Amino acid sequence: MSLGTGEGPAEKHLRRRLGYRVTAVVGLVPVGGGVIGLSVQAFDKDPIWGLEGFFDEIALICVGLLVALFARHRARVHAGLAEAAPDDRRVDDAALVAIDPERETAKLRLSGLRSAWIAPIWPAVFAAGILLLVLGGSGDDGFGKLGVLPTAFGLVGFVGSLMSASGWRARHRAVQATGWRPARATVRPDYEGLGNRLPPATYLTFDDGTETVVRSVGWSIRSCRRFRKNPGLRVRVGGEGANMVVLFPRGRISRRPYAFPARPELVRSLSTQGCPEARRDSLSGKPALLD
Repeated sequence: MSLGTGEGPAEKHLRRRLGYRVTAVVGLVPVGGGVIGLSVQAFDKDPIWGLEGFFDEIALICVGLLVALFARHRARVHAGLAEAAPDDRRVDDAALVAIDPERETAKLRLSGLRSAWIAPIWPAVFAAGILLLVLGGSGDDGFGKLGVLPTAFGLVGFVGSLMSASGWRARHRAVQATGWRPARATVRPDYEGLGNRLPPATYLTFDDGTETVVRSVGWSIRSCRRFRKNPGLRVRVGGEGANMVVLFPRGRISRRPYAFPARPELVRSLSTQGCPEARRDSLSGKPALLD
């Protein structure tokens, strides 16, 4: 495969997998509509769509489930084809070398601003849920119970947006202070049972022999799990401590660099093995390369 901008086989399958995933989510919309319709009729209300009875709602649920299951199956097929496609590491390395460090640092600030812009939306959702609870709860049918969902989503979304904005702002400052450093990343899923599934561990190896194990931070939907099939992937690392950022060469479906917020878990240096001070630094979670 050449280093041009053409889309390779793996990228095509990943794009199609994303399309089927979106289709699967959209297929759940009529399922939700059918559930709402059944709930309304269960409270002795007139049907909000369709004819009298439960046939229309059950039909919506069945059709939505069929579409969602079919799309989910096709997404898995294309995920397997993408993993079987040859990994052109040269493209990833070339894309990472060609990035503008200052531009990628500025994008971290933009991520924080986006979270801050979204934050005011959630109080409106929360208020709508409270209003539905108050007005709907005064009747005998209890229709206002449907306001529990927007109330919960509004509260959690507002707190999450504020935490995300604060985190990206701190990471932006940390990367400005430390800059970006080249490293190799190997993502390994960490399974300790169904009840204790930890985020994937990312093993970072720097040019000076220092190794750092990082995991994802809280209040973030970004994940590096899709890179588990690419051991030794060239990345760049910025920040320090709880404000680290791992810059992968590409995102989910594009060749744009992907900033992954991370926190250190373990640090060990090949030149300081057996040193008690090095072990204490490792347990504290502070990267040795930043000392």
